[in-house]
Amino acid sequence: VDCWTKLGSKQGYNILVGSEPKSSATHWEMYSHAGAGHFAVYMPGRGGDYRTNIDIADGQWHHVAMAFEPGRLRLFVDGKAALDKALPESKPAEAGPIAIGQLVEGGIGCAGLIDELRFTRGVREFTELPAEAPVLDERQLATTLGLWHFDKLNGGYILATAGSKD
Repeated sequence: VDCWTKLGSKQGYNILVGSEPKSSATHWEMYSHAGAGHFAVYMPGRGGDYRTNIDIADGQWHHVAMAFEPGRLRLFVDGKAALDKALPESKPAEAGPIAIGQLVEGGIGCAGLIDELRFTRGVREFTELPAEAPVLDERQLATTLGLWHFDKLNGGYILATAGSKD
């Protein structure tokens, strides 16, 4: 999962994207940590909180990414590796509901902007800052599953254009 984000507040948690309700063992969420603004991922069924020391809630645009592989979690910020951790084994995650800019069950949202959100099946490297908007693609090792461009402002709401490979 990767996206661009511009977060303007460290006061609370800023949920970028999440899957499943927090009560689920297969829940995960990408967010900025309250207080420090550090980019983090929470996976209760895989060891809990994985936090970088990079502040992404500083009012600037940042590209953030999570590479979730069997037994391994890697986080990237602005084209640089920010965290690489072994994960404890657990049951495989199943496809469930996702939420953008909030938890699936609501309650915690996002004080900022999210753009170019992409879900990928397979391995995609994030060791360079993207130079252009992502497109639906199929590569040897990675395939875009979903892509949302949040570009058009209409009546105060940002409209997304979405694509998926199904």
